[in-house]
Amino acid sequence: MTKQTSELEQYIALFFAALDAQRQFDQAKAVVTQLQALAGNREATLWAHYFSGILAEEQARDWAEAERHYLDVLAQQPTPLLNAQVYLSLSIAYDKQGRWPESLRACQASIVKWRQVGDNVKLALALRQMAVVYCNSVDYGGYTTANLQKAKDFCLQALDCLSATKANPSQPFFVAVTWQVLGRAYCTNGEYGRAIACYTQYLQMAQKHSYDFHVGFAQWSLADSYHLSGEKAQALRYYTDALTYFQATDDHYNLFQVLARLGVLYKKLGQPTQALDAFGQSLTLLETVRSGVSTEAARSGFFSTVVSIYDNAILTFFEEQKNADAFHCVERARSRAFLDALVEGKLVFAGRLEAQTATLAQVQAALPHDTVLLEYYTTRVITTSAPTTTPVESIHNTLLAKPQTLLFAITHDAIEVYDLQLAPDLFLSNSEVAPLEDYISSEQIQRFLYDRLIEPVRHHCYQKRRLYIIPHGPLHYVPFHALLAPDGETLLRNDGPEIVYAPSATILFRELQRAESTPPGACLAIGYNGDAGTELRFAEEEALYIAEMAGGKALIGPTSKKATIYAQAPQYRALHFSCHGEFDPDEPLASLLHIGPGETLTGQEIIDHLQLNCNLVTLSACESGLSKVHRGDELYGLIRAFMYAGAPAILATLWRVDERTTFLFAEKFYQLVQQGVPYATAVKQAQLFLKTLTRKEAHTLLLQHVVHATDEGAARMPAPTVMEDYLKSVAGIRHTKWDNVGQGFDVVEDLLPAVDDDTCIFADPKFWAPFILIGDPQHYISGWTNT
Repeated sequence: MTKQTSELEQYIALFFAALDAQRQFDQAKAVVTQLQALAGNREATLWAHYFSGILAEEQARDWAEAERHYLDVLAQQPTPLLNAQVYLSLSIAYDKQGRWPESLRACQASIVKWRQVGDNVKLALALRQMAVVYCNSVDYGGYTTANLQKAKDFCLQALDCLSATKANPSQPFFVAVTWQVLGRAYCTNGEYGRAIACYTQYLQMAQKHSYDFHVGFAQWSLADSYHLSGEKAQALRYYTDALTYFQATDDHYNLFQVLARLGVLYKKLGQPTQALDAFGQSLTLLETVRSGVSTEAARSGFFSTVVSIYDNAILTFFEEQKNADAFHCVERARSRAFLDALVEGKLVFAGRLEAQTATLAQVQAALPHDTVLLEYYTTRVITTSAPTTTPVESIHNTLLAKPQTLLFAITHDAIEVYDLQLAPDLFLSNSEVAPLEDYISSEQIQRFLYDRLIEPVRHHCYQKRRLYIIPHGPLHYVPFHALLAPDGETLLRNDGPEIVYAPSATILFRELQRAESTPPGACLAIGYNGDAGTELRFAEEEALYIAEMAGGKALIGPTSKKATIYAQAPQYRALHFSCHGEFDPDEPLASLLHIGPGETLTGQEIIDHLQLNCNLVTLSACESGLSKVHRGDELYGLIRAFMYAGAPAILATLWRVDERTTFLFAEKFYQLVQQGVPYATAVKQAQLFLKTLTRKEAHTLLLQHVVHATDEGAARMPAPTVMEDYLKSVAGIRHTKWDNVGQGFDVVEDLLPAVDDDTCIFADPKFWAPFILIGDPQHYISGWTNT
């Protein structure tokens, strides 16, 4: 063994000794400095890099920064020992961000490496970390309680490994912490007696060896078990003792956790004032921790693990009739990572950015007298993991609030709050992968949801010009305008309000207050009929028509378009996509638009490469408005991508759409916009137009488009060859012989049989309900054309 190797081993031991039991961050930092001073020692440099990641995680609670350190070290092919260590820490960082599948994979890699290295103590730590991840996946991610048995098994394996390594001076500490994790698995499964026995063992070992931080953690754990088992006095004593330990070390991360649980306990004890005080302190500390995390993705993931704290605070404010406080808390509980990214203009944050959310007074001041804002909030929405998992209602967690749906109805001078008596997970579970149009086509469902979601505030809906709807959780998948009132009419009706959707009131009114951009171009329309076997008929025709109407430019046909979009889109005031779209529920930012032969534009590419100055993006494509809803109400999909890229208003679809009706809807919408009609008004009128369009009228309109398909115009009939080429290239229709122009009209007959029929053939919501307007900058396209 060389002198340098021996010195490095000593530094490694000193670092872990400073952190593991005593949390001596200054000593740990000193070790990093000393390692960095070992000039020319590559291994020492990598260990220093790795330790910097641990400090970012444990002291700064910046899991994104820690992750960057860990991945950088792994990329440099460290020794097997360091490789195993880094994978273990990476698992912890992923776990803190709610990324449980990735955490498990990293931990499994660590287990393999520790077995190769032959270190049973560190192998035990990796086995214990597997147990931690399985517990968290049940507590926060909606995974089944089968994971709790896996957690117990891994804890027992870890204890077996440690029992064979008694000579290691750290062995008592590792044993103690493993008892804590085993206790947690029992507690989450409702086995409180076993949990208390494990936690007591943990506490005794922590006290015996003066592991002060872990004394506090053991007391918190015991408090949870007593709390859940109904022994409130014991729970209160242990929570109070745990607070003392965490306050002494200024540990904000664990302080906010204990304070939140105290708030729940005070509420059960009939002490709402103390409960709200505890929740207030908890949320203040929580947001301090959250704002220190340096990426949008990590903030979103972390938030998913703590949203139950907001649930409890909001319900307590509601029950105490503190409506303004409840509303402010609701805004703080939704789309926060997205809001931070919008304000910062990038996904990696410098410093401790924390975008401010709107208060009730600010929202009311921004609301015109003829508008109403309906903001929904759902609690205990557990189903956030992969579609194959099952919602868990039987887990035992002190912070799980009862499942409720609250509605905040806000006007310029009043607020009303309702408990809608609706458990949010009882409907639309995993709706991001289900055929939503089939679900919503049931009149029984339409009436049920209207009765629960709209009826309590019906008196507002039909007295106001515009209705802003802020859904939450599963409600993001509901087309509110298609819900059916008792009189048989939908919320969309002639005497009903215009409807605008938004991720949050804060984001909505932030967009309303943005300065209007005035790039030189009117509209860039991108159209593609699709690859062989999946051709559309009207997509490129729609793009040509919209571009001509707006005096803009169309990109159509079998050409590559992505580079042109990146370069030219910022120069236009409106962007229109007419093509196939696909939503990916497993990787929402991989959701895409088919823009050319074998060419797609994904949500991630939009974020990475587009910086728009427009005031409208229209996504005339299937499923373009669908998003995956993560806990914390973070929406991931094309909508998020385009809003991040700079679009203040987006017209999109909730499900797969019929292209004939899409073409007719888009035509009517843009005709109205060209007349100076605001977006929300134009969407409402275009939907009503489609809903009431007769078969005869629809046939006539499509026939006019065939006649008017070239620059020749309706007055000058194009030659048969021109018509044939047009229909082949734009409409995607194959006719081998044309005797005269008139035969071209048979194409329309094929699409929509010309029957002298006044039936409203598109009255079914599946035709008009998928179109939704998200955001509304109010400076709608005035002077849209260049003429």
